[in-house]
Amino acid sequence: MADLSESMRLTLRDGAEKIVSRVTTGIEQGEVEKCLPACLPNDDARYVAETRYQLWLGASLLNKLQHTGQSFRTSMATTKRLLGA
Repeated sequence: MADLSESMRLTLRDGAEKIVSRVTTGIEQGEVEKCLPACLPNDDARYVAETRYQLWLGASLLNKLQHTGQSFRTSMATTKRLLGA
């Protein structure tokens, strides 16, 4: 990952953007449908989606290094707590 071609970097960037956009939409819908609490007062759905994506991206990397699954368990607990679910 540290030494990507420009075309691969752009492909990964675009894919990440699509994921964050879909998560943003899901958070917004969850707020409207009242199955998720409104985001923290100063956080919008996009910010929450980006930080969750970053959390899980890091967890994926750590899981590849550690092979324990602990990073996924921690990320799930953190996500639930932060989304109030």
